[in-house]
Amino acid sequence: MAESLEQQRHNLTHAIGECILAWAKVEQTIACIFGCTLLSELFHVTRIFDSVISFDARRNMVEASLDVLAEQEDSKLTRDHLSKWKKLSDKSRKAYVKRNEIAHCDLKELTSQNKVVAVELLGFSTLTRDFLQAPTLDLKQLRERRNSFIDLANELWDFLEELERLVKLPPESPSQSPNNNPA
Repeated sequence: MAESLEQQRHNLTHAIGECILAWAKVEQTIACIFGCTLLSELFHVTRIFDSVISFDARRNMVEASLDVLAEQEDSKLTRDHLSKWKKLSDKSRKAYVKRNEIAHCDLKELTSQNKVVAVELLGFSTLTRDFLQAPTLDLKQLRERRNSFIDLANELWDFLEELERLVKLPPESPSQSPNNNPA
């Protein structure tokens, strides 16, 4: 039996919510990485980081902080660590585009003979891109994206833990804060 329109809408909106929650772990972990580079209390770092809205700017803040940290005389941070961050940063940038398609999507009702027959998710399309080229996403694709966001958050978390081993942190380090682990 085919799903009712209400069930289709519910399933799609639920999957959208799961994607956004998974993405939040990516952003929270990047904030923790930034905090780790500043060797400061998490509360102060969070206030600084949260004052910046742009995801690209936040990634650049982390990169600049890592560079400064690596330049310190007693730093254990190597070019390999910086290269690893660059790869993770590039990967997160690409994932951010996919996140935006979901976060700014629209549910479209499909009609036949003036009757709504199905609901589909129309991903975000910018004004510079033809509206008709906006991706249509189904539940399987949403679940794949959610899983890829979770995998990315876990990769970032692994980087954070590695970074914490290399630097001297204040008592409350980012990964030790409650509810931060993306797993």
